[in-house]
Amino acid sequence: MMANGNTELADLVVAAAAEINATASYFGSLNPNAAIHEAMAKKGSLASQVTDLIAADDEFGDLRQGWLQYGIGGHQITAQSLTIQLIRIAQKESDLHSTIRELKDFVASGMSGIEVFAPLAGLKVYGPVELNDELSLIPWSDVPEMEQKRRFGDEQPYYIDQPVIMRVRPNSAVLLKIPTHRILFPSAQDAANSNKQIGKRIFSGYADDVVRCGVTLMNGPVGAVGMWTSLTNRAAQLLMHKGYSYNADLFDNILVNASLDPRNTNEEQFRDLFSKFVTVSPSEKDVLRVAIDRLNSRRLGLVDRAIDVGIALEVIMLHDNSKDRGELKYRTAIRGAAFLGGISSERVANFNTIKEAYDLRSEAVHKGKLEDKKPGRRNAGMIIKDTSDLLLRIVDKIIKTGKFPRWEDYVLNIGFGD
Repeated sequence: MMANGNTELADLVVAAAAEINATASYFGSLNPNAAIHEAMAKKGSLASQVTDLIAADDEFGDLRQGWLQYGIGGHQITAQSLTIQLIRIAQKESDLHSTIRELKDFVASGMSGIEVFAPLAGLKVYGPVELNDELSLIPWSDVPEMEQKRRFGDEQPYYIDQPVIMRVRPNSAVLLKIPTHRILFPSAQDAANSNKQIGKRIFSGYADDVVRCGVTLMNGPVGAVGMWTSLTNRAAQLLMHKGYSYNADLFDNILVNASLDPRNTNEEQFRDLFSKFVTVSPSEKDVLRVAIDRLNSRRLGLVDRAIDVGIALEVIMLHDNSKDRGELKYRTAIRGAAFLGGISSERVANFNTIKEAYDLRSEAVHKGKLEDKKPGRRNAGMIIKDTSDLLLRIVDKIIKTGKFPRWEDYVLNIGFGD
């Protein structure tokens, strides 16, 4: 079926859409897809003729009984599902000729670029931050308008029954661009065999590492609240299901507040920190990830927060697996104070803060409770906050250095003299 066939199909689709609009049942008028299904089920209806015409047209190839795979999602494409899409398009626009041509061109190539978006809360940028050839951090306003973006904007997720008042409003997004790749296949099995590497790239934790750098640089809560996929080929985008995923962070009270008053980041500093983070050795990067995630856990209880800070302290300051584990509190405090440096009063203050945090961690673990105010020490909440700040400064310095220090080089030269 060439140009004349395309015209015949386009005219038939428009007529089928008009017939459905005129004859749809009450239920069908409330659910456009249901109305189209009703029409297709009627023998001899214009909608059923559209399906027959598509099934007979070899230029539609795998769109008649194939599989569309786009990284984190995929679904079957049939003559029936293509009929539904074309009629839905006709209900919105009258000229289908260009759409049909684009669909057939897509069948011939089976290719499209893939874009994966991960909305972030608590981190704001004024312009795109290119992190590598495929990865960037972009303002929320730069995310193209589409159904999934609206779901994270003013609308609630469609499967949440009750309205949720307190919900994150994204401030930016991580964008992963995968170059043109085959996404149309004869079957799901063919797609699975071909898309394994794409899946690995999408689920490699790239967004989590951007979040970790954001936490380190901004010294505040940052979170990725979901993910969705878009296709750069317009015809393929028309065919794909507009699904998305979200996580519990979407309703995290601390992130909600952070999204209402996000911290602005310096694009150059962020790019520099991320570029250095990815060059840290895999084993040391894993250590940094554990520490940053604990500091970004956003738990509300003092006990949990003290334990998280204590774990981060040990992961960072005792990561060298020394067999001599005695005097852990002193070892942790002296290493932290020495590494951060500063004048004597600053080193002493940092030394004491880390010791206080270690004591809080021990009290939380052994007693299961922790009082904010207690005679003889500062408020627990303030100690936890100060220690978190110090640890993020240490993490920042380690990332920019490119590796963990030889602690002895700092400890043996610490001196508290100015």
